[in-house]
Amino acid sequence: MKSPAERSRTRASLIGVFLVKNASILNAMLQKREWLCGDEITVAGLTVGAYLVYAEAADIPLCDYPHLRLWWSRLRRRPAWATAEAGIPRFNA
Repeated sequence: MKSPAERSRTRASLIGVFLVKNASILNAMLQKREWLCGDEITVAGLTVGAYLVYAEAADIPLCDYPHLRLWWSRLRRRPAWATAEAGIPRFNA
Protein backbone atom coordinates (compact mmCIF):
# COMPACT_ATOMS: atom_id res chain seq x y z
CA MET A 1 0.00 0.00 0.00
CA LYS A 2 1.30 3.44 -0.92
CA SER A 3 2.03 6.01 1.73
CA PRO A 4 0.18 9.34 1.65
CA ALA A 5 3.34 11.00 0.31
CA GLU A 6 3.60 8.46 -2.51
CA ARG A 7 -0.07 8.95 -3.40
CA SER A 8 0.49 12.72 -3.46
CA ARG A 9 3.47 12.35 -5.80
CA THR A 10 1.45 10.10 -8.10
CA ARG A 11 -1.44 12.59 -8.21
CA ALA A 12 0.92 15.50 -8.88
CA SER A 13 2.58 13.53 -11.67
CA LEU A 14 -0.74 12.66 -13.37
CA ILE A 15 -2.04 16.20 -13.11
CA GLY A 16 1.29 17.49 -14.36
CA VAL A 17 1.01 15.32 -17.48
CA PHE A 18 -2.48 16.69 -18.16
CA LEU A 19 -1.39 20.30 -17.66
CA VAL A 20 1.75 20.07 -19.78
CA LYS A 21 -0.11 18.29 -22.55
CA ASN A 22 -2.87 20.91 -22.68
CA ALA A 23 -1.31 24.16 -21.46
CA SER A 24 -0.05 25.25 -24.88
CA ILE A 25 -3.47 24.55 -26.44
CA LEU A 26 -5.26 26.50 -23.71
CA ASN A 27 -2.73 29.33 -23.98
CA ALA A 28 -3.34 29.62 -27.73
CA MET A 29 -7.12 29.62 -27.25
CA LEU A 30 -6.88 32.32 -24.61
CA GLN A 31 -4.79 34.53 -26.86
CA LYS A 32 -8.01 35.38 -28.72
CA ARG A 33 -10.54 35.50 -25.89
CA GLU A 34 -10.95 36.35 -22.24
CA TRP A 35 -12.59 33.06 -21.19
CA LEU A 36 -12.22 29.53 -22.55
CA CYS A 37 -15.68 29.24 -24.11
CA GLY A 38 -17.05 32.58 -25.18
CA ASP A 39 -17.44 35.74 -23.16
CA GLU A 40 -18.08 34.30 -19.71
CA ILE A 41 -17.11 31.58 -17.28
CA THR A 42 -18.42 28.12 -18.14
CA VAL A 43 -18.21 24.65 -16.64
CA ALA A 44 -15.28 24.00 -18.98
CA GLY A 45 -13.35 26.86 -17.41
CA LEU A 46 -14.16 25.72 -13.89
CA THR A 47 -12.93 22.23 -14.75
CA VAL A 48 -9.62 23.56 -16.06
CA GLY A 49 -9.34 25.75 -12.98
CA ALA A 50 -9.69 22.69 -10.76
CA TYR A 51 -6.58 21.25 -12.44
CA LEU A 52 -4.61 24.51 -12.30
CA VAL A 53 -4.96 24.54 -8.53
CA TYR A 54 -2.35 21.77 -8.62
CA ALA A 55 0.06 23.41 -11.10
CA GLU A 56 2.51 24.48 -8.41
CA ALA A 57 2.50 21.08 -6.67
CA ALA A 58 3.03 19.41 -10.06
CA ASP A 59 5.93 21.80 -10.79
CA ILE A 60 4.26 23.31 -13.88
CA PRO A 61 5.63 26.79 -14.61
CA LEU A 62 2.66 28.86 -15.75
CA CYS A 63 5.09 31.65 -16.65
CA ASP A 64 5.63 29.74 -19.93
CA TYR A 65 1.94 30.30 -20.80
CA PRO A 66 1.15 34.04 -20.42
CA HIS A 67 -2.45 33.93 -21.68
CA LEU A 68 -3.28 30.95 -19.49
CA ARG A 69 -1.68 32.71 -16.53
CA LEU A 70 -3.80 35.85 -17.13
CA TRP A 71 -6.95 33.74 -17.45
CA TRP A 72 -6.06 31.92 -14.20
CA SER A 73 -5.61 35.27 -12.49
CA ARG A 74 -9.03 36.48 -13.72
CA LEU A 75 -10.69 33.28 -12.54
CA ARG A 76 -9.05 33.44 -9.12
CA ARG A 77 -10.31 37.00 -8.57
CA ARG A 78 -13.94 35.86 -8.89
CA PRO A 79 -15.51 35.55 -5.41
CA ALA A 80 -17.39 32.36 -6.34
CA TRP A 81 -14.18 30.72 -7.54
CA ALA A 82 -12.35 31.71 -4.35
CA THR A 83 -15.06 29.94 -2.36
CA ALA A 84 -14.91 26.86 -4.60
CA GLU A 85 -11.11 26.75 -4.59
CA ALA A 86 -11.06 26.78 -0.81
CA GLY A 87 -12.89 23.43 -0.89
CA ILE A 88 -10.52 21.70 -3.34
CA PRO A 89 -8.28 19.24 -1.48
CA ARG A 90 -4.55 20.00 -1.59
CA PHE A 91 -1.60 17.70 -1.57
CA ASN A 92 2.14 18.15 -1.46
CA ALA A 93 4.30 16.72 -4.22
